[in-house]
Parts: sequence; structure tokens; C-alpha cells
Amino acid sequence: MFLSALLIPDTAGLILPFEELYFFANHCAILCFVLYYIISGKVVLLPSTGGIKTKISHYFNWCLFSTLSYTIFNCAFVSPLAIFSGINIGYSLSPPKFDLISGPTYRLQFCVFWGVSIFIMRGLLILFDACLKQASYVCDIATKRRKKLS
Repeated sequence: MFLSALLIPDTAGLILPFEELYFFANHCAILCFVLYYIISGKVVLLPSTGGIKTKISHYFNWCLFSTLSYTIFNCAFVSPLAIFSGINIGYSLSPPKFDLISGPTYRLQFCVFWGVSIFIMRGLLILFDACLKQASYVCDIATKRRKKLS
């Protein structure tokens, strides 16, 4: 979600001084927080024990939970607030200006699009985490060999 704001920014409604700067700084900070938690090991994306079925099940359960949480939050809180205020919060009233999603089934397309995005993003973060763990493991082995030789 935050990554799409950086890749396809919609800054047309940002009119206050420094609002555009705040928009980009906020979304970059969210990206930095996610990467920090993964790199520091403060978040576990996959269980370290169990077989491949357990890990795949864990992946799909958390993706489903994330998608449902996002959808329920948008339907129960953001959409009524947008209707009440008349402000298009998170594109809940009308689609974005770029023609990625539009038409009478816009809301359904929007939910499916973000659900797929969550699955893909979580998969990419798991690959990133696995690469970091492998690099750390290789560095540990190299350090142990160096200590044995000296």
C-alpha cells in the first residue's frame, strides 16, 4: 500500500505548504520501518520450525488475515468516514486518476487488487528475509573458519 504511493503518487489534492514533502517523507518512513524490523530480526515472517506445509500454511493464513483486516477496516471505518466527510479517503469514493481500476465494480476490483498486492508484497519480504538470513549464516561460517585457522 505504501509502496504504491511511492511508485504511483497521486499528489493532485495536496495543496497545503510542505504537504507533498510530508506525503513522501511519511511513505518513505513506513518503508524504512518495515525494512528495519526485517533486518533487525524483530519480526518473524515464517516459523523457523516445521515443514514446508507449515510454512506455506503460515504464509497464506497471515496473507488472508492481512487482506481481511485491510478490507474490513476500509469497509467499516474509512468508507463511512469518507461518505460523511465527502473526502475521497484512500479512494473509497472514486477510483484514482490513473486507469488501473475503474468501472461499476470499482470497489470489488480495489479489494481484489490490494489482496493480491498483499500476497505479493509479503512474498517479496519473505524472500528478502531469507536472503538476509542466508547471508548472515554464510558470514558466521566464514568467521568461524577464520578463527579456527588463527
